[in-house]
Amino acid sequence: MSTTNHPPGKDHPAGPYAPPSSVQQPDVPRAYAGYGATAEAGGDRLGGAGAGSPSSTLAVVSLVVAVLSLLGAWVPFVGILGLVGGVVAVLVGVTARRRARRGEASGPGMALAGVVVGAVAVLLGVASTALGVWFVNQGSFSVDEEWSFEMGQGERSVPATDPVPPPTDDELGRQDTGVPLTPEERDALAAASPLSVWDHATVGTHEVTVTSANLDADAAIQDASEHNVGAAYGYVLVSLDVRNDSTEPVGLREGHEVHLVTNEQVRYERSSCHASLLPGDQPEITLDPTVETFYAVCFDVPEERLRQVQVVVTDTQDPDAAPAVWDVR
Repeated sequence: MSTTNHPPGKDHPAGPYAPPSSVQQPDVPRAYAGYGATAEAGGDRLGGAGAGSPSSTLAVVSLVVAVLSLLGAWVPFVGILGLVGGVVAVLVGVTARRRARRGEASGPGMALAGVVVGAVAVLLGVASTALGVWFVNQGSFSVDEEWSFEMGQGERSVPATDPVPPPTDDELGRQDTGVPLTPEERDALAAASPLSVWDHATVGTHEVTVTSANLDADAAIQDASEHNVGAAYGYVLVSLDVRNDSTEPVGLREGHEVHLVTNEQVRYERSSCHASLLPGDQPEITLDPTVETFYAVCFDVPEERLRQVQVVVTDTQDPDAAPAVWDVR
């Protein structure tokens, strides 16, 4: 058998050993294209929370709002803002975590931190708001008072006491002027040693002596002058002796003030009396050193307040001085 040689690169006739023409070569470009498409699709599935995905703005907002709310939540009266901010932080944080689970955003840990810190801000806000409401309620039942045994203290909080209804036949329309003592005034009276009528005490520059206390002085005051206005409730007349113990001349009523304190620890001022001329009284005069004289003070007091009566003389020059107290009933 003879063999025929063919030059390379030339077409040769089909023979028993010729390669079949139907054999397909690999389509390399298509294969690479398919791989690229597959990888690209996989990148879409895995890259939802990656660099190419939208950043979780909600998670950042939740954490920032939560921290700011926490800073103000513990302050009374401001804590309500922290409470509201904490609620907002929790709601935004929950929304951010849901988006992170769906692969729509990143930052699930930051969102969780916003939820936790926001919840703490809510709790602190509730507590501080309740504390602020309590403080407001504590002061809501007190009434204002303009006088104290310690002069110059301004308005004070005092326990409430119901005034005695005014008489229906009083043409002047006067009211019960009694004012309950403050806790500080009650303490000052409790610490004082009560004196008896005719006992003397040093008050400022004066030696003061309560010589009498007429608890039913309506007739005596009307007899002193027909021009005296009658009492709305009932007149109490207190007589005092005073001596100037200083080395300088001083006024008769200078440096001290006289008050009447009744049962239920209610205080009355001499301004409650509308009588102009009192028995045993005299106008304001100047006392030379060691000179002694007398004067009278009147009060208009409901009879039911007179079960217990004390005359209290205070030093208007020394706010820290203890009052002098006389038991007259």
